Amino acid sequence: MKYLLIPDKFKSSLTSQGVIEALTNGIVQVDQNALIESIQVSDGGDGFLDSVDTAGSYQRIPVQSVNAYGDPITSYYLWDSINHSAFIELANTCGFSSIDKSRLQIMKSSTHGIGIQIRDAIEKGAKQVYVGIGGSITNDGGIGLAQELGYRFFDKNHQEITHCNASSLNLLSDISRPDNEEVFQDVAFYAVNDVENPLFGTSGAAYIYSSQKGASDEEMKQLDRGLQNLDALVIRKLGKKDSSTKGAGAAGGTAYGLKVFLDAEFIRGFDFLSQRHQLYDIIEGGHYDYIITGEGRFDSQSLNGKFVQGILKMAEVSPKSKVVIICGTSEFESLDGYQNQIMVLQIKRQELETTYCMENAAMLVENKISDFLKQS
Repeated sequence: MKYLLIPDKFKSSLTSQGVIEALTNGIVQVDQNALIESIQVSDGGDGFLDSVDTAGSYQRIPVQSVNAYGDPITSYYLWDSINHSAFIELANTCGFSSIDKSRLQIMKSSTHGIGIQIRDAIEKGAKQVYVGIGGSITNDGGIGLAQELGYRFFDKNHQEITHCNASSLNLLSDISRPDNEEVFQDVAFYAVNDVENPLFGTSGAAYIYSSQKGASDEEMKQLDRGLQNLDALVIRKLGKKDSSTKGAGAAGGTAYGLKVFLDAEFIRGFDFLSQRHQLYDIIEGGHYDYIITGEGRFDSQSLNGKFVQGILKMAEVSPKSKVVIICGTSEFESLDGYQNQIMVLQIKRQELETTYCMENAAMLVENKISDFLKQS
């Protein structure tokens, strides 16, 4: 049998590569002659740079940066010297992996870290900068990264705010553009993500995502008011109205910041990675018996522009392939409306605690796919 493994991550449990390794172990237990191909993917969050790196030949550029709370760290981005393109991952600089999860402090969070990386890439001569913006613990609307690139922010007393973070949002009263703003006009910026939330409101960055980043109910309200304040200031001083643009609320409004401060274009994670990996050609010409994808939680959002839905639609160019969706939990037992035969495998069982499943996801994935193939 021939298999294509192309799963997304199981958030806070397994990377895309981790899922691939578990699937491989389970498959070879049953099919020792299996022909297995795999593609490591990311929707723009954790693992974004790993996925990009497998699609080409890039140089890793180390950068002395800071994490979401301003602590010094050594981070990196990928550099394509032929096309003068830089690839930056927000999650590995301003995400959960860079901090102690027991001390979440969202009001202190900022995007200065990726601002430092963007500045380094521009100084290196970048003509395109791609920023994967999933998996952040920030909620500063991108003012931290903007400040690193020369934007200045002031309070109502016209005192400059020297280190902007999420707590600064409600203090903003004025803004000035960088002195060297023309430098950015020669660079194309792209925000890569699959989130469609607006900047603020009940479906915005703060109300939907800040609680998982440590925000209390009161902080959530403060952050939402702060993002509204930022938007009003940007409209007044920069003449840009982008708070309602689909995806503006991604990564605590980082997408919004990239758009209003750097004129970034939004790109869906699936579109970006499918193009770089030439997924259509691979799936169409691969003649796979099984195409196996998946993610941690498979629900209605998964079928609304997310990576797994992209794979399901693309797999229709190979209708004889059986498609398997492996996941931690699922809202669906089966799917209709697709040309392929689609099976949904959930590793969570009623008698198992969620924490146990997350801590032992690799073993559970391995066992699940092995059991499935034995019965097929």
